[in-house]
Amino acid sequence: MGNQPLAMQEIQQISLQVLKTISRICEEQGFRYTLAFGTLIGAIRHKGYIPWDDDVDILMPRPDYERFLIYLQNNPIENIDFINWHKSPRCVNGITRVFDNRYRVVEDIFGDYGLGVFVDVYPVDGLGNELDSARSVNSYAIGLADIVVDVTRKDTHVWKKAHSSMGRLKQWLIFRYRKLKGHRYYLSQLQEYAMSRPFEDYKYVGNINWTWLPLCFEREWFNDLIKVPFEDGEFCIVKEYDSMLRQQYGDYMQLPPEDKRVYHHCYTAIKK
Repeated sequence: MGNQPLAMQEIQQISLQVLKTISRICEEQGFRYTLAFGTLIGAIRHKGYIPWDDDVDILMPRPDYERFLIYLQNNPIENIDFINWHKSPRCVNGITRVFDNRYRVVEDIFGDYGLGVFVDVYPVDGLGNELDSARSVNSYAIGLADIVVDVTRKDTHVWKKAHSSMGRLKQWLIFRYRKLKGHRYYLSQLQEYAMSRPFEDYKYVGNINWTWLPLCFEREWFNDLIKVPFEDGEFCIVKEYDSMLRQQYGDYMQLPPEDKRVYHHCYTAIKK
């Protein structure tokens, strides 16, 4: 049993307990957070997980995020740990994952880098005071995040990006140069860029550290939070959740076609 992969429902329940721990800390310490992405859809549409998903994502304004990390570092919690690229040289994303360390997660692409069953915590930084400038910042961040993932892959994938011999050679040379720099070089660039844009200084904010989506939120949304049911608990969301979700998903209350309701995570979780 110890080496058997966990079922989706088991991962959901473990992740939920991690989320409860995060929520308790945030309430006690006054840290702002909101459920986000598919987790937010689940809260609104299903009052819990999307039935075919085990993902738990939260957004946290940068000032709260940094204090949250300091709290975790200084106040060890039984069975709870966290990982990010500062703590692990093998970590390849720019967010923090808070996890239950009684379990082991092995990702299909990135392998085993010390992760357990987790909740993703995304820092939110400033984007701009106009939508156009905010979207430009997002586009730049998306480009850097793409490079980070790109350089962790094998050389062979670059041949698929060009249709001529010269194009393939150019892509390969760019890839090799970036590979020599290493993913941590580009992660540090992404981090420096995010930290140069204070959350409090801009009307529009978003996730710079790790994103492929050009999403822009109004900073004031994070000052107006409400609680909603999620499984057997209650958790914070922005009161403007409808605006947040429609920007990304359109009619998020509409269920996808049955053939799209599939479990999509690329990792295996086992009990240690």
